[in-house]
Amino acid sequence: MKHFISTCILAIGTLFMANAQEEAAPTPNRFGFGVRMGFGLSTLSGEGYFDDTDPIFNLNVGAAVMYGLSPKVDLETGLYYTKKGFYAEPSPDYEVTCNLYYLEIPVMVGYKWEVSDPLKINFMAGPYVAYGVNGKTKAKLGLETNETTGNNESEKTESGKTESEKTINTDSFEDGFNRFDSGVKASINFTIKKDFLLGVTYEHGFANVSDTKDDAFNRTVALTLGFNF
Repeated sequence: MKHFISTCILAIGTLFMANAQEEAAPTPNRFGFGVRMGFGLSTLSGEGYFDDTDPIFNLNVGAAVMYGLSPKVDLETGLYYTKKGFYAEPSPDYEVTCNLYYLEIPVMVGYKWEVSDPLKINFMAGPYVAYGVNGKTKAKLGLETNETTGNNESEKTESGKTESEKTINTDSFEDGFNRFDSGVKASINFTIKKDFLLGVTYEHGFANVSDTKDDAFNRTVALTLGFNF
């Protein structure tokens, strides 16, 4: 009986000392930082003129800041420089390529699922806001005239007339598009050994970025590569 009581007292004392040491230990750093680079496709979806657009190549680079809310839940934000836009061919002799460049800040909450010791999957979603810093719209127009027009490349058609191509470059945010964009962003990230990241990201814009009578909204899907520090 005495041995039993002594063993219980020793066990309770050991647990108490372990708990005291855990509380005295320094709080682990919940902040994390990373760099990101993504590439994929972007387009504008909307009405009228933007009802039938094709995607263009998307590129984005930036830095991420993570904060651990719990062992399985993270809060992530950051700053990204991203390219969006679209391609359209309203008629056989008219095509438009629009590049829109934004500074973007997302705020996402993520849930971590540990598949194995080196591999984790993080499901993330949340809103984003973006501001257009520069943009370029390039329009090509095929013209059919009776004679060559200046510096434009031209060639004779079967009808004997001259077919030429006229290119017009404009600032996207000065002629046709709003600078402000916002929407939601979702991603699935695979993290290997807590450092290397591979993911797929989708953005769905809710702000009308068109400054014309036809509404237009950004849509982007990208493959993301990253490294966490």
